[in-house]
Amino acid sequence: MSRKKSSANAMKHGAYSKNVLLPGESARDWGDLKTRLWLEWAPDGPTEELFVGQLAALIWRRERIERYDQAELEESVKAVRLNNQAFKCRQELHEIGPKFAQAKTFVSVEKLLRKHAYYAEAIRQWVPRSKEEDEAKWGPAIAEYLKNLPVQLLLKGPSETRALIDPIKIEREADRLDRIDERIGQVIKRLMQIKTTKQLFPNLNGHSSKVISVQPSAKPTDVLFRKEGRDRAKAVTAQPAPTASTRRLNQ
Repeated sequence: MSRKKSSANAMKHGAYSKNVLLPGESARDWGDLKTRLWLEWAPDGPTEELFVGQLAALIWRRERIERYDQAELEESVKAVRLNNQAFKCRQELHEIGPKFAQAKTFVSVEKLLRKHAYYAEAIRQWVPRSKEEDEAKWGPAIAEYLKNLPVQLLLKGPSETRALIDPIKIEREADRLDRIDERIGQVIKRLMQIKTTKQLFPNLNGHSSKVISVQPSAKPTDVLFRKEGRDRAKAVTAQPAPTASTRRLNQ
């Protein structure tokens, strides 16, 4: 089996397959991240695979925070735009209110509603026409309702910035990213240490070792006896050969 195919099988059946995605997250993006990290680090053995898996999970968490922050910012921008649009609309309604106060018949009120068709449906819902009611009261009732509509503040300049950005939250999210970055750095450092160790000690990869034969050391008594034997041998060889006279004396 080729190294490339073996790596692919390890990715499919290893720890990578157990990572959980949150609703809305892309399984394809998660798979692409794992593949890119696998190709970058080419893990050799379960230890390296473990750390590459941890690295993938940490990077995914970091990207998740960034995606969340971006989505939240987009929602804030949308809310500010809706607020400013509502401000302009209610300002216009305040301006047309006095015109309805002068309308004393159903016909005149309907004429004004056709003129301001953009708001006609909303006004009819807010202040519906009653057949039993005096027609002279409908126009003034509309005018009173429009006058009392609450008007939000127009968010522009510094106020718009404050509505979009929460400094305390930004600082908190920055701290979270810093902690994740620190952990990513630790995992990368550990991976590099493991790979360097394997290069310096290649036998770690093959799980082989060279058997070295070591002779047992001699006991102190053995050394002493051998030394005494050598001394006796030297003494014998150092004695002169006996002459005829010395032999007769010895007899």
